[in-house]
Amino acid sequence: MPDAVLPLLVGEDSSQVLEDVEVTFPTPVVEIDEPTKRVEIIRCEAIPGKVIIVGRVIKNIPFKTRSGESFLPGEGRRRVRVVCGDLRHCTLFIPFRLFVEIPGAQEGDTCDVIEACVLGEVDTLIDDDGDGLFERLQETIDIHVRVRVTRDTVVTVSGARRMLTTNLVRFSR
Repeated sequence: MPDAVLPLLVGEDSSQVLEDVEVTFPTPVVEIDEPTKRVEIIRCEAIPGKVIIVGRVIKNIPFKTRSGESFLPGEGRRRVRVVCGDLRHCTLFIPFRLFVEIPGAQEGDTCDVIEACVLGEVDTLIDDDGDGLFERLQETIDIHVRVRVTRDTVVTVSGARRMLTTNLVRFSR
């Protein structure tokens, strides 16, 4: 009789971790545009009773600098401030490690990451000298990972042909 290898679900669960990073910008920053970020999983391994996850968050921060400032002629409140500078970026590679409890997990089981995302973050721009420009960024990021663990199981397939033939006869009437 033929055998089939089927994945048996051992368990599925999630965990999260907070990571703190402080970045010093190469040049003072006037303003940060909308950052983009993604979570990259480097390793997912099952060990007895849990899964170990190693990954990183890649965050790109576009920002504006100031090389000059002037005012257009005008009266009173109509005076227009002009700030010129470069558009630059800073890319962070934030490593993280966490584990997820999966009762029954064993070495050699298959670990699949179902979801890996940033649930939330707090960015604090720091102006060290009070000139209105930011020299540093304090970043706190909440990383969430959901995993599924399966184990290949050999199942003997018996009577499959008879069952298939019976169903075909039943549907052909």
